[in-house]
Amino acid sequence: MDTMKPEAPEPVTEPSTPTQTIRRRHGRRRRWPAVVVVLLAGLLALNTITVNNQSEGAKRDIGMLMTVPGGEMQWRVDGHNNNAPTLLLIHGLGESMRVWDPMIPILSHHYQVLRVDLLGFGGSSKPTGNHYSIEQQALRVALLLKQLHVRPAAIVGSSLGGLVAVALAEHSPALVTRLVLIDTPPTTTDLQEPLEDKLLRIPVLGQLSWRLAPNAAIRNALKSAFAPGYHVPTRSLNDFRRTTYDSFTKSDDAVHAFLHHAPIPNRLRAMRAPVLVIFGSRDQLISPTSHNAYTSLPLVHLNILDNAGHSPNWEHPTTIAHLIDTTR
Repeated sequence: MDTMKPEAPEPVTEPSTPTQTIRRRHGRRRRWPAVVVVLLAGLLALNTITVNNQSEGAKRDIGMLMTVPGGEMQWRVDGHNNNAPTLLLIHGLGESMRVWDPMIPILSHHYQVLRVDLLGFGGSSKPTGNHYSIEQQALRVALLLKQLHVRPAAIVGSSLGGLVAVALAEHSPALVTRLVLIDTPPTTTDLQEPLEDKLLRIPVLGQLSWRLAPNAAIRNALKSAFAPGYHVPTRSLNDFRRTTYDSFTKSDDAVHAFLHHAPIPNRLRAMRAPVLVIFGSRDQLISPTSHNAYTSLPLVHLNILDNAGHSPNWEHPTTIAHLIDTTR
């Protein structure tokens, strides 16, 4: 006969009091903010890492590509007279070779006009890492000139491009017949950094604003690159959108490093090539009196443009083209 085991008594659960129920609910509510904070912190950290490490390969649009140290550089030649002298145009920070478009119809009558997209901008490669010093950019341009068998050329540089032009003349003087520097800062103290650029340097916040900034905010930030009241060209907006956080900030750092090592007037004193310096009288990115640093240099001709900002090649392309052409 089977012996039946008595069933174990069911555990008695004490009924929850209203106070206990409320405490449990409040505990869950307190955990939710903490979870949200952790998730947001994780997303911000991920965005910071992603933006800092963003890189892009070369994507040619109106030019050809040449392999250089660090990636590929886009270049283009305009002009039908192969025997004409070469004029090399180098854009500024956050720009591309398209910044010279309005001047090409004028300049190409008398020159073989060579344009480049510096590494990190336009259609050129945008690698991460230490590729953006002014000297490195100048060496790439020198390599391009040699590969294309270009005879000594007149070099025109706008802002950052002017620094690259100076570095090119320092390291490869045989490639340079003359320099044209457009709103190129002579010293670090002449730089007037906009608030938007300062915000980009704030960790996490800078990377977040880089990713999320709408076109209207970027266009507003770019106003400082032109005379007050000048409408920011869509091309400038598009060129800025094509840069990466790494290429932009490191190129900006390179400007400060180059000027800190030696001011532009000191560098020009050691050169024999004639120099045309052009400044906009309403430049918002460089001190209004900075052009005075060039006045004591014997081979430098200074030209101040009224009602022009930091980008007179955009604002007054015909005037700039004629200045370049008539100072041969």
